[in-house]
Amino acid sequence: MGVDQAVNRRGPRRAGEPKGFAAGPVVAATVIEQRPSGVYLVALENRHAVLAHLVGELKRNFVRLVAGDRIEVKLSEHDPGRGRICRKL
Repeated sequence: MGVDQAVNRRGPRRAGEPKGFAAGPVVAATVIEQRPSGVYLVALENRHAVLAHLVGELKRNFVRLVAGDRIEVKLSEHDPGRGRICRKL
């Protein structure tokens, strides 16, 4: 196996992706409010509130989110109350 491939017991994951987010579900959500340190409170389609932060790619490209924006969130498999904002819809 090459050095650039990372494999865990649940299957392959992309390089640089944290372990807890490797197999989490991706769901649509709406931004409710912005919190300090780049964290956002978002409402999922099933009305649950989740804390989510921006993925590195979105940080590098200076993506700005405001309340009411539709986004795609990848939930953590270990803590379903946390997630990563994958992209803006």
